Amino acid sequence: MAKQKNLNEMTAAELFDLAKQREQEERDRERAAAMQEIEELKAKRRELGTQYRKQLRAIDAELQALTGRKKRRTSTGRGRITENILEIISERGQASTKEIRAELESSGLESANLSQLLGNLKKNGRISSPGRAVYALASQD
Repeated sequence: MAKQKNLNEMTAAELFDLAKQREQEERDRERAAAMQEIEELKAKRRELGTQYRKQLRAIDAELQALTGRKKRRTSTGRGRITENILEIISERGQASTKEIRAELESSGLESANLSQLLGNLKKNGRISSPGRAVYALASQD
């Protein structure tokens, strides 16, 4: 290993290089410390999420025991509802919101968010609205 020069014996260029090297080492140490802290925080977040889900399951179990009902599933099968909406509109040419809702409910599908689904279909260009609350398939020009 080469013997280091005394600071008083170093040239300006050597001092500058030494300063740049030390600065890089400091940045590397800070970056490593930050990464360590990030990993610790991520682990803490995962642990809190796990505890939260356990507590929710315990509360849901208590509610189920008291009410006798299971928690409703949140999955609504939106893709199936969307395809049914498009099918209803294509069969009729045009359909009002009331007609679409009645048709969906008669086939056993929940239509609570029908306006949002219709809005998304319209926004994506799959249907158009020739009148208020009336929908038709978008023209394929």
